Amino acid sequence: MSDDLDDIQAIFFEECNEGLATAEAGLSTMADGDTSADVIAGVFRAVHSIKGGAGAFGHEALQSFSHIFENLLDEVRAGRIEPTAHICKNMLLAFDVLSDHVQAAQGFAPVPDDAAMLATLEALLVEGAGDAHAEDAATLAPSAPAAEGEADEFGFMPVVVDIEDLDQDPDPFMDLGDGEAPRAAEAAGWSIRFAPSREAMANGSEPLLVLRELERMGGEVVGVETGSLPSLREMDPEGAYFAWSIEMPASVTRSDIEEAFDFVAPDSVVDIAEGVAAPSQDSTPAEQPEAAPEADAQPVSTASSPNAPAAEDKPSEPPVKAVPAAPPAEAKAIEPPQNIRVDVSKLDMLLNLVGELVIRNSILADRLSSADQQRVELPELARLTREIQDNVMALRAQPIRQAFSRVPRMLRELCAATNKDVALEMSGEATEVDKSVIEKIGEPLTHMIRNAVDHGIESAQERIEKGKPAQGNLRLSAEQRGARIFLRVADDGRGIDRERVLAKAVEKGIVAADATLSDEEIDNLICAPGFSTAETISSISGRGVGMDVVRSNVEALGGRIEITSVPGKGTTFTMILPLTLAILDGMVVRLCGQRYVLPLSNVVETVQPEPGQMRPVANSSEVIDMRGTYVPVKRLSELFQLPPADREDEDSVVIIVETDAGNVGLMVDTIEDRREVVIKSLDQNLYPIRGLGGATILGDGSIALILDIEALVASANSPNKFVLKGMAA
Repeated sequence: MSDDLDDIQAIFFEECNEGLATAEAGLSTMADGDTSADVIAGVFRAVHSIKGGAGAFGHEALQSFSHIFENLLDEVRAGRIEPTAHICKNMLLAFDVLSDHVQAAQGFAPVPDDAAMLATLEALLVEGAGDAHAEDAATLAPSAPAAEGEADEFGFMPVVVDIEDLDQDPDPFMDLGDGEAPRAAEAAGWSIRFAPSREAMANGSEPLLVLRELERMGGEVVGVETGSLPSLREMDPEGAYFAWSIEMPASVTRSDIEEAFDFVAPDSVVDIAEGVAAPSQDSTPAEQPEAAPEADAQPVSTASSPNAPAAEDKPSEPPVKAVPAAPPAEAKAIEPPQNIRVDVSKLDMLLNLVGELVIRNSILADRLSSADQQRVELPELARLTREIQDNVMALRAQPIRQAFSRVPRMLRELCAATNKDVALEMSGEATEVDKSVIEKIGEPLTHMIRNAVDHGIESAQERIEKGKPAQGNLRLSAEQRGARIFLRVADDGRGIDRERVLAKAVEKGIVAADATLSDEEIDNLICAPGFSTAETISSISGRGVGMDVVRSNVEALGGRIEITSVPGKGTTFTMILPLTLAILDGMVVRLCGQRYVLPLSNVVETVQPEPGQMRPVANSSEVIDMRGTYVPVKRLSELFQLPPADREDEDSVVIIVETDAGNVGLMVDTIEDRREVVIKSLDQNLYPIRGLGGATILGDGSIALILDIEALVASANSPNKFVLKGMAA
């Protein structure tokens, strides 16, 4: 039983993390000025859900803090407290404490000291309540005394009332004139009966919050059923003994009403019906008024006694029937999506098994003849394997907006700390990547943004002096190119001061004083461990950690980071990450007796050069004439510094690949096959090597290296190549 409880609690903590992400996004949106009802309601529901689960699992500190936080959100949601910038700022600070409480409940951190934050929240609630009372008093205060007079000795003020203003006919169904119907005959609204269950109360649910939400939408509690209330001796403190009857106006939609009950335990009673029903017999009003038999309006209750005599002296009218609580047929046909939570380790195991299945397919393809492959239906098996692989990858793929969601708030806090004004542009949030990639890019992303704001973007005064807008610009984007994800952080700041960077590197002993470095190599020095150009240590930078963490984390994912900078214009950091860490479609090529794999997503076309099609150009480079367009060609044997093969160019193959620098031709000896390959990480089994994206096991059991096309082309264009001798050895 304990294991089951642990499993359920693990699900609760997953929901907590989702709720925290929703709450932070909503609070950041509110801080940016969007205080719409939907945004506030989303934050409220997230905190309410965390509080309910915390109560169920006995996390008292988390429940207590989230309860006070929820109270403030409820007041803001109800419109009794205005979500000013001051309120939003404090709610963001409260969110930080709430996050610490969740970490503490999971055992990852000590219980935070929340006394100061609780005092702040309580003060905001008291201030809000005082403002609300003042507004109510101002509303209720008469603009002028009703009558003149003097107070008597007891302080009572006489009031003069015009007798003609009094209603002489108490009949609620009085004739109101043509075209106007009595109140009881207005268009039918909604009738709701709400009875929370014992489980709901034990989990910390508060019916009062639901009732407040319904009242905010125009509802009215018309009765409370108390018939099941036991004696004080028999009462269970966690029991639920009341049921409420609520009437809602017809202007409220059913979906809005159902949304108010989103977080009510499923075993609670929530009956929603069209038409206004009378309160239950056990409702708190002692007596219910009966309509006069001669009244024209329909009675409040739509039910009639089977023994009631028919009224023969009135024209017959069709009876008003209450619509049953069941949703319409169209709504029944739309089933909500069914979700299930699965441990990521189980998906990893499934992905590894799919990888092994791909390898076995490759072995069979190598060992069986074409006829035998058709006989055992190997192509069909390969197709099914590919479908399984695609579905497993879809299970792990998540939008990168999860990593982007924290950026707006982070930027706002950085701007406040540096006294800079920076606008944020984000694009590509829907780009999907592997879950493991999303989990590990948060820290590199944080360091790049902090570096851009603190070092890159100038102060407003400095920007104005340079003829720039006072407000800086930070662009965050993500896009998929083939089997790679390109994540960029670009600013329009001062750019990298290469002279200062080089001088600082020499001072710290990172490079020799007489070293001659290219611009690219100088730019990459900022990623060296311990490097910093900050003159003073602040809460943002200056300790020499940051960009080295970015590089190490990115390389651990099998990716790389590129830095481009234009002095006075800005700097762009690009993280190039693998879309998946498991399987890719590859082209198997042979070079100098060894086999390599090129990602098929980069390949544009292949060509066997004809005589005169290859032409030399300056700097010992070569191009190939592709239908009147000259494409640069790189010989992989030269890039890898392997012994050249004794063969003519016409006997080789040029593979045209797409890169950031445009199309480039890679010359290899032959193309052997096209197949799916399982990526085995080099950094886990060896160490990261620039130009290689990993390795794979081919069908005959041999190992082939997977080429990183972008890195190879970048190395080929650099005066200092980062390639290994005997890579294929």
